[in-house]
Amino acid sequence: MSRGSNTKPTLTEIKRESKSFEALQQGMLFALLSNYGYGFRLKRPERMAKKTLQYLTINEVYYNGLPLRFGYSIEDFCERQYQMEQRTEMTMSQLKVVKRRKDLNRTAISFSWLIQLAEQNRISFGKRKTKQAKKTVQLEKIKAVVLPNNSGSYSREQINKIGKAVQKHICSLFDKKEKLLTITAYHQFFIDTLNSNVQQPTTSVGSSKTQNIQESFNTKPDSFVLKLDYDPIYQDTSFVYTYDY
Repeated sequence: MSRGSNTKPTLTEIKRESKSFEALQQGMLFALLSNYGYGFRLKRPERMAKKTLQYLTINEVYYNGLPLRFGYSIEDFCERQYQMEQRTEMTMSQLKVVKRRKDLNRTAISFSWLIQLAEQNRISFGKRKTKQAKKTVQLEKIKAVVLPNNSGSYSREQINKIGKAVQKHICSLFDKKEKLLTITAYHQFFIDTLNSNVQQPTTSVGSSKTQNIQESFNTKPDSFVLKLDYDPIYQDTSFVYTYDY
């Protein structure tokens, strides 16, 4: 049954909408980064949600086939923060909050680092402001994407459309017998979905002109730097993970 126009959404509906929004954004980043040579190793959800899209756990990100230790670095950060907050005298309720915060941080850091990888390829993002939290890393919210050299762009509506298509496609690839799924770079479905939705000034994402632009920006620096500035309440205010080649 649909809600009336004057009926406020329930807490469950709000949470469901929030989770789907996070998944839409992640789907958009999967498509963009795949088009720049990144592959992904994803964990199959234990349960596939029927009413929401799911933010997927990334075990590893590859660039030109080389692992970036993506999942390991995120788990390292989250575990260190968890250990700093955990106390032996905590009640079960307090411990549950700390564990929940660890899960939220894992999701937010994962998305933040996908954004950073895209930005290192000179992709620009329009971002919405988010509320600041003392002990939780806030998940960034994107409302627009601009490709290098202003060769194309995506609105919020297109981001949602692409993200939904990508996430549904990925979920269709999961095998119940396998816990992990590898999506290789330049995944054709992702490229086709980007091409069919791009706002183009003079050319499309898949044209020869744009491909030349991508190739010129696809030369990586000597290392990747994934950084996260954290709340000064902790001793270490900044965690930096560098991947040399």
